[in-house]
Amino acid sequence: MMPLHSQKGVALIAAMMVMTIGVTIAANLLWSSNLQMHRTRNLSYMDQAQLYALGAEAWAADTLITDLEESQSDSLDEVWAIALPPLPIDGGQLSGSVEDLQGRFNLNNLVTPSGQKHQAWFDIFVRLLISLEINPQIADAVVDWIDANVDVTFPDGAEDDLYTGLEPAYRTANVFLSDASEIRAINGFDAEIYEALKPYVTALPRGTKINLNTASELVIASLSDEITLFDAQIITENRAGQPFTTLQELESFVPVEALLYAAVDTEYFAIKSVVALGSTQFSMYSLLERDKRSSAVTTRLRRTGYE
Repeated sequence: MMPLHSQKGVALIAAMMVMTIGVTIAANLLWSSNLQMHRTRNLSYMDQAQLYALGAEAWAADTLITDLEESQSDSLDEVWAIALPPLPIDGGQLSGSVEDLQGRFNLNNLVTPSGQKHQAWFDIFVRLLISLEINPQIADAVVDWIDANVDVTFPDGAEDDLYTGLEPAYRTANVFLSDASEIRAINGFDAEIYEALKPYVTALPRGTKINLNTASELVIASLSDEITLFDAQIITENRAGQPFTTLQELESFVPVEALLYAAVDTEYFAIKSVVALGSTQFSMYSLLERDKRSSAVTTRLRRTGYE
């Protein structure tokens, strides 16, 4: 039979174990409860933030419709182009901006509706690459990525025979780009090249023109070999004082043949909004199309987060 003092020791150890287990269970329950409360609150914040972002998108659409009623051209001095400073909202703040995407080069213009390389837009793209000190040979690979055929564009194209030999292997898209970031998968592109090119390119439905009221000097100069950076700077200085309302006003600055690919108005705009609620931050990117004929604005793409 176990001595009495030994029995007391065992009982004490058992009691301590029971207490330890009880405290551990209670702590885990409290932790789980707090975690669940935080998770629920964050989910609620995310739902609220998304509604605020959608509200910002709706405001941008209304602003673009109003702008269309007041002017047939689009420039950087208009209301839509003014970035929203952080605005106080219940429990946080909202900020956002609208960008004219036709101030950039549309990569989808590199291929014609029949699936062939569009030589004029291709030349514009090559000039843009050269001005950014990027190897212009990658332009052929972009054409092959977009066109529907599997014929390699001479001399520097790339089709499935190259990409299927990589690790991991993949194939060319052979469709129009839905987002400019897709070019990171194209042969010849790396992070450095993409970051250098990103501010100057976009992916829109084929056929859009470059708005000379909003394009950067590099994009303007890429329209023609006859347009220098100095010429492009003169254009941006002139539009700052008085935006162009017709292409005819640009004939003294831009060769007539280059005006075929230029415009003074825009159909496509990017809306970027950021909502901060508590410790939660929510960002949303929207691509809006404004139809002048119907005076309607349609959301063509919407995604959370943006580069």
